[in-house]
Amino acid sequence: MNASKRSSDKQPKSKIKKIFRRFGIATLWIAGCLIVLGLVISALWVASRYLDTLVTDPIQFITANLVNALIFFAIAAQVLIYRKQRDIMKQQWQAMRDAIAETREQTGMTVASIIISQSSYVGIADLNLDPSNRILIKIENRGNIPAEGVKLRLDALGGIKTDYVGKNPQARRSFSQAFSVDYGRAKLFRDSLPFTYSVLLDSFLSPHEIDLIRQNKGVFGLRGHIDYHDGLNVKDIRRTEFSYLCLNGVWHAIAPDFFDGRVPQSGSSVEAENKSEDTNPN
Repeated sequence: MNASKRSSDKQPKSKIKKIFRRFGIATLWIAGCLIVLGLVISALWVASRYLDTLVTDPIQFITANLVNALIFFAIAAQVLIYRKQRDIMKQQWQAMRDAIAETREQTGMTVASIIISQSSYVGIADLNLDPSNRILIKIENRGNIPAEGVKLRLDALGGIKTDYVGKNPQARRSFSQAFSVDYGRAKLFRDSLPFTYSVLLDSFLSPHEIDLIRQNKGVFGLRGHIDYHDGLNVKDIRRTEFSYLCLNGVWHAIAPDFFDGRVPQSGSSVEAENKSEDTNPN
């Protein structure tokens, strides 16, 4: 309350200062004009008295030349006024350009926020490897617009450490299996039941390989993408890429190129390799 009272007390003082400043400028300008006018009249009086002029009457000489001097001063004052108006108009034009640029920026931000708020965002919501060797994948829509044309494409890939490959011919150093599903015209709404997809490890892995993976003696993960579009723009196909690594039954998001040319080395664990990958990307 004290701050508002101080600000209200400062406003009248600032107005009074502006009034006194304008009054002082106007007074100086009038005094300057009177001084210049007095000098002009004195010069004309001297010229009419001591110079050889065609006008014999000093009063007529002074009057005629004083009118010309006043016309000159009026023209000079008009030029100064026009220059001042030009500067003001230039400032207003620049301010208008800045306002237009700011308006365009705000309009772009508003349009972007509308697009973001009125779009669908589909991605992997949950991964679960149950005791029956089945991976349950849940796909959810986090956006405000229903998603259509949802297509899932994933690769189940990995490999067994070389120490365990030679002990059992069913264990492979690397493997990869592709899966895909098209949900067609089914719409995926926000906060509704998610789309689900199951990957059976028994369909492409041997029981021994599954046991080794569960014992963390190999690398196993999922990599792929989800294509979809929303009802506002059917031609705008969006894609969400994903890549997950399974360690001790827990899924971790990793870089999509994690599995490129990667084969578990002898005498090293997956945790150590993953740690070295994070600390030394080269």
